[in-house]
Amino acid sequence: MADAGGARFRMRYSFESKLRTVRLAAAGMSIAEAARRQGASRSTVHRWWRRHAAEGAAGLRERSSRPHRSPRRLAAQAEAEIAALRLAAGAGPVALGAALGQPASTVGKVLQRLGLSRPQREPKPAFARYEREQAGELLHVDIKKLGRFWRPGKAMLADERRTLSRGAGWQFLHVAVDDHSRLACAELLPSERAEHAVAFLRRAARWYAGQGIEVEQA
Repeated sequence: MADAGGARFRMRYSFESKLRTVRLAAAGMSIAEAARRQGASRSTVHRWWRRHAAEGAAGLRERSSRPHRSPRRLAAQAEAEIAALRLAAGAGPVALGAALGQPASTVGKVLQRLGLSRPQREPKPAFARYEREQAGELLHVDIKKLGRFWRPGKAMLADERRTLSRGAGWQFLHVAVDDHSRLACAELLPSERAEHAVAFLRRAARWYAGQGIEVEQA
């Protein structure tokens, strides 16, 4: 069957529609008429009829289009050699094909079929998360530099208009996080100079004290 553009595609029918069509034919309706009602070809309905006669309703279930035989597939021994060399040397299809006298494309298909197309990696070590025992023992402080703008750019407007923000300057986000509780506070300040950083740290310590946390170290 072809669409308006001339491309060919295969119509997919549900199990129920196949069974209904076969039952119409079994009740005495001609194959041609049953096919016309279903919108299928006579050859398709004949195929359903033969499967139903041989296997019952189960014969109308979807089945893999993979051929029953693969005469061009490599022998099991050859595939085992590819797998063994892949695990031992970690080489890719080109190098494995040259070593074993097989086309690289064939080796690549074998590796993909065996789940060996990606090299095995060592498992990552478990992340050891450290944490102080009491709130206030250690305060992490950091500063994030943020660019200012006169008008939003394409990330906000979803277009390619250029952002004219020359001379808008920068602002700095000062952040403090308690190591134990992960309680955080932040302020947006005009610079990262020492006087702003120290003043922020003092205000943060007072704020944490108001939350019942006495800062010991930062």
